[in-house]
Amino acid sequence: MRAYKHETPMKDDSTRIALLEQSIDHINQTMLRIEKRFDAIDKRFDEVDRRFDDVDRRFEKMESKMDSRFEQVDRRFDQMQDQMNRRFEKVDNRMWALFMWMIGGFAGILGLLAHSMHWF
Repeated sequence: MRAYKHETPMKDDSTRIALLEQSIDHINQTMLRIEKRFDAIDKRFDEVDRRFDDVDRRFEKMESKMDSRFEQVDRRFDQMQDQMNRRFEKVDNRMWALFMWMIGGFAGILGLLAHSMHWF
């Protein structure tokens, strides 16, 4: 069995075994280098992941602060709306009271006019 076209054939099996062992050793060294590179890349990814976790925690803190602030603003708006509703109810009640006084005044004037003219 020849490894390449233009090589001379190997004489015995020990040479073949030695060459195979050498090839296996080279393959193992290459695999170790690749594994080290993957380990280095994995460490970098772990560091980036840790940084993203830190950023995520910061965003969660900011989100909770923003939520509390929005709740405060909502409470203030609700208080202002309640206060405005109370004031509009006061104005509305006052207008109805004035309307009733006006109708009563017209009825009184009409009654006085009818009595003075002897309509009834």
